[in-house]
Order: sequence, then C-alpha cells, then structure tokens
Amino acid sequence: MDFKALIWQYGQGKRDFSRLDLQRIELIREMLIEIDFSRTSLEWANLSGTNLTGADLNRADLIYARLLSAKLIDADLTGANLQNADLSWVDLENATLA
Repeated sequence: MDFKALIWQYGQGKRDFSRLDLQRIELIREMLIEIDFSRTSLEWANLSGTNLTGADLNRADLIYARLLSAKLIDADLTGANLQNADLSWVDLENATLA
C-alpha cells in the first residue's frame, strides 16, 4: 500500500492497517488518530510530526523509523521493535511501552 491509498482509506473511515508491509512509507505531519498499525512493518518509515494519538502499534516493526516530534499519546507500543528508531522529541504521554 502506498501513502495516497492509506490516507484516502483513512479519510473514508478505515482504521485497521494491521499486518501490512509499509516499509519506507512517508507519513509526515499526518493526523492518524486511533489508527491500528499492530504487527505492521514500518521499517525505515518516516512518521515525523504525525499525530498517532491512541494508535495501536502493538508488535509493530519500527526498526530505523523516524518519529521525530510525533505524538504517541495513549498509544500502545507493547512489544514494538524500536531498534534504532529516532524518537527525538516524541510525546509518549500515557503510552504503553511494555
């Protein structure tokens, strides 16, 4: 799935994008509140400045992902692989990181 298709489907009300291969996707400064990226491959993705409040990132693969200044308020990152992810200035208020 590419950037335009994801944004269009999200705009149509779809929230479940779990178990997809979204490696290297560019979702910069998007509003993706309560999106489900559980078990999704987001390796090398650029999510900088994106609002992911309430997102489900349970067991997501975020290796080398760029999340600079992203909002992960109330997000579920349980079991997410954040190896070498750039989390500079990320808002993790009430996020689950277990």
